[in-house]
Amino acid sequence: MKNIKKLIACISVIFTLLIISGCHDELDQQPYSELAPGNFLSTEEGMNSVLASSYSEFQMQGFGYTFRVHTNIFTCGTAWPLGGGWEGGVGVPLTDFTWDASSSAVYNIWVKGFTAIRDANEVLRNLEKYSFSDDFKNRIKAEAMAIRGAMFNTLYTYYGTYPIITEDSDLTEGQPLASDEAARNQIESDLTTAQNLLPVDMPWGHADKGGVMGVLCKYYLNTKQWQKAADMASDIIALNKYELLPDYADIYHYFNEGNKEFLWAIPKTTTSFAVGLHINALGLPPSMGIPTWGARVFFFDDFVNSFHPDDKRKDQILTTYTVSGNTVDGLGQDKSISLKYIRDVTAPGTNEGNDVTLVRYADILLARAEALNELNGPSQEAINLIDQVRARAGIPLLGDPSGFNQGSLRDLILEERKFEFYYEDKRREDLIRHGKFISQAVSRGKNATQYHIYFPVPQAEVDANDQID
Repeated sequence: MKNIKKLIACISVIFTLLIISGCHDELDQQPYSELAPGNFLSTEEGMNSVLASSYSEFQMQGFGYTFRVHTNIFTCGTAWPLGGGWEGGVGVPLTDFTWDASSSAVYNIWVKGFTAIRDANEVLRNLEKYSFSDDFKNRIKAEAMAIRGAMFNTLYTYYGTYPIITEDSDLTEGQPLASDEAARNQIESDLTTAQNLLPVDMPWGHADKGGVMGVLCKYYLNTKQWQKAADMASDIIALNKYELLPDYADIYHYFNEGNKEFLWAIPKTTTSFAVGLHINALGLPPSMGIPTWGARVFFFDDFVNSFHPDDKRKDQILTTYTVSGNTVDGLGQDKSISLKYIRDVTAPGTNEGNDVTLVRYADILLARAEALNELNGPSQEAINLIDQVRARAGIPLLGDPSGFNQGSLRDLILEERKFEFYYEDKRREDLIRHGKFISQAVSRGKNATQYHIYFPVPQAEVDANDQID
């Protein structure tokens, strides 16, 4: 696997340290260029720098988060693309299910994952070689394993399996795709180890106990390990650390960093392209009064109209707006647009500073409700969990489980997730879990098959690695 080996072995770690830039706030680490190759990992400063490099890739640099959101909204029929190279190169293949192993979205998620894993492994590979305090070793091991486990989980979600590359891997040989069982065991092992070592509180953006528990909860949910998902969600709730923000519009507002709905934050900042958020620049119409590229993203009318009339979450969808002094009636033309990520007025260009997240608290409430329903059918507890989310949205509460059976409540939870997490990176995995990803695409006239449930391994990897066929 030449490309993975390039990511892991051929790229000098010293070079990596020298190009680290833009890590946000507490994640920010200075490159230690004075450290010689022979001793830079023998110091806490050196180890922290390599960990910062891993976090840097974990931050979904450049268009990373936008790739993930667009992968969800286009493949799931929520929105459609128009304009710019992004339309032809990313939007249309995702919308029409015509992507292949050479597509940029396929390649981007893979490379980001393994670059972060490379640096996490470098930390773990050298941790026992030198004399560090137990507190330092436990902390840095936990963070490195949290990043690696979360990235393996991302790869599993998008590709179905992946080569397992750890600190003990032989980097001189290509690595085959792991079996499903081995891929799943690696995710659970890494995240469980990290959870047991991490404290409840860490600096904003770093992995902490609750953040790792959130990723584990979603992993259990997506692999239909219902009891484990229900129990993990319960443990997260019991931490009494997280809460739903009163106003849905504040979740991704640029001034609301550090909010209590985020279990694991992905910090963004206006300081550079690498760590800025670009979803508005690749979504809003040009000449709307803010810097954008040529690409635009529009919601379909049937999605907008599916919200309850009183749903406050719909307020982040602009159905009428002004472009170059002209009023555009988006609703009725499949041209409503999202301002879920409130425009960062402090941004000097397209690099916005709105933080994003791997998992937020609403996800945990609905995950436990779904798992409880799968285990025992409708219950008052499950209804109460759903109603917490619906109450913030301002829509009628369910109140009583007696009007549901297991199937009807299952469908309602899936719909509730559609409204709560639109324009995020959740819908594709939800539909796959419910067995509806392909059938819904076919109903929209797409030539979708079971092959499209997961992305193919990037062609560059297949060509370079005789262990993958």
